Amino acid sequence: MKSRSIKTKIFVMFLVISLVPMFGMSFYQYVTSKDVIVKEEKCNLFNIANEKANIISFILDNEEKRLREFDELIMHDIMSGYFLGNDSGTNFTAEINKNLEYYKYYDNFSEAILLINATNGKVLFSTSPDDIGHYLRDILIFMPSGGNVSITPVFYSAIHEKPVTAVILNSSSSSHNFAYVSRINTTFMENILESSFTDQNWDAYMVNQFNTFVTPSRYSSEDYMNTWVRTVGVERALNHENGTDIYDNFNGMEVVGAYRWIPKLSVALLVEVPVEDSLSDFYNYQDAYVMAVILASIFVLVVATYLGNIVTRPLQILVDGTKRIADGDMNYRLNGRLSKGGYEFVNVASSFNEMTEKLGYNMSDLKKAKEEIEFYLDVLTHDVGNMNQSVLGYLELMNMEGNLSDKSMYLKMAEVSVKRIIHMVENVKAMSLIKSKERNFYPVNLTEIMEKAIETVRDIHITRYISLKSDLPADKTIMADEFIYNLFFNLFNNSVIHNKNSDVYIHVDMKEEDGYYRLEIEDNGEGILDSLKERIFKKFEIGRNAGTSSGIGLAIVRYCVERYLGKIWVEDRVEGDLSKGSIFVILLPKNLSVGSVAGVTK
Repeated sequence: MKSRSIKTKIFVMFLVISLVPMFGMSFYQYVTSKDVIVKEEKCNLFNIANEKANIISFILDNEEKRLREFDELIMHDIMSGYFLGNDSGTNFTAEINKNLEYYKYYDNFSEAILLINATNGKVLFSTSPDDIGHYLRDILIFMPSGGNVSITPVFYSAIHEKPVTAVILNSSSSSHNFAYVSRINTTFMENILESSFTDQNWDAYMVNQFNTFVTPSRYSSEDYMNTWVRTVGVERALNHENGTDIYDNFNGMEVVGAYRWIPKLSVALLVEVPVEDSLSDFYNYQDAYVMAVILASIFVLVVATYLGNIVTRPLQILVDGTKRIADGDMNYRLNGRLSKGGYEFVNVASSFNEMTEKLGYNMSDLKKAKEEIEFYLDVLTHDVGNMNQSVLGYLELMNMEGNLSDKSMYLKMAEVSVKRIIHMVENVKAMSLIKSKERNFYPVNLTEIMEKAIETVRDIHITRYISLKSDLPADKTIMADEFIYNLFFNLFNNSVIHNKNSDVYIHVDMKEEDGYYRLEIEDNGEGILDSLKERIFKKFEIGRNAGTSSGIGLAIVRYCVERYLGKIWVEDRVEGDLSKGSIFVILLPKNLSVGSVAGVTK
């Protein structure tokens, strides 16, 4: 069975990782947007209901204030003796009518201002002449006592044959049994409820404690006062509750409604809008959502194809180029074909071209050059390929995992594997440059270099605790170049890879002896067999066979030491006792001068 290519795997994985969350998010947004719209509608309706209730309450409070002012004015005239004399009755009548007319035009809320006999309800004076002489028996039911103010619930006036409400105030005079009445037609309440409702099918109305309309609904009949209303919103408001909900109105239409209890009138205020109207924007944008998902899917397909090419094309070019060189085509060059693969691949391509150019100049070195090419091919195809499979494996696990924290863990492990690929490529590059690049030494701070190297090691071994202790002075410098970093990185990385303990402790000490700096590096891992102490510094001798690393780390360490005309070997921490671990000893000359150093590495 033919295995799928890396490009196909990356393509499929990108599609799954991109499309599944995208479709899930789109579906979630599709579902939740409806709830969001309804929630906003509820909030809007409740604000409108509060606004209308506050306006009505303000008007009633204003009428109460007006009657108190009226009472104070009348009582002032009586107590000052204004009406004393032979024509006091005439003056009294004239003054009352004068004051009534003044208050009639005080504002437009009240339909009429009346003075009534507080005992029998007879209208004595009124801004509406038709009222005078009638007995307001219905008003007597709501009469307050002790000079208090009463705001009647909405009731049907037998005299006027229409629903009204009234603000009633007993006179503060002990000698005159008066009551002042501000009669308010419910039409003004209807106007308040209907204001601001223009383009949508809003509905606002009031219902009394007998479950009948006080003001009409836009869906009610002309005989609305005899229509019985019993809905979820009405029942809750009549229970003195305020809130919002979705329920069926009195016609059986599903509505989003806000309900509000108005204590002053003992009525329920309802503001409602059909659910279909609330969700009209939601339904209008359904097609737009579908089209957006389709376009996004097409975009993801294009990007997946593009990324698949970006990731796999440089590797394929390297593999093809290496095969051509292996087949004897020494004139083949990559010539910028890896420019889109990232600077790591560009550097590998540069090293690749330099290597093949040297092979072309000296055919006698063909065998050695072929071995070098096979080495790079082996690293790129075997080690990088294995690490790439690791990346894909973590991505597949992330895709199957439902827990968000586990997804994050697998994504982090995939990131670590990618970083290891990058360091593998940099090691390959370093192997080529260490032996070919002109040496130009300068003072290097060893402590800073070791800290940088150990941080990189920690970055690619995130599941391990790694401690570095150094006895070197913080400002200790030696003569070296940029490859001193590769020396310590590979040395520390080797300590971690071959250490079976979960916590890794590395100790570095420096001494001066016989014109050399003697560096001793030890860790808490197991020791190294005598038969392996020289072989470990040859590429592929130990690491690749052990299956734990590429097998080139300690080879790079040896190349770096030889570049600095030094020496490296391994000793037992306790002579003859392998279980106590080993010490890597490095001797570096103290007399390396600034600038180029002649000579050939060992």
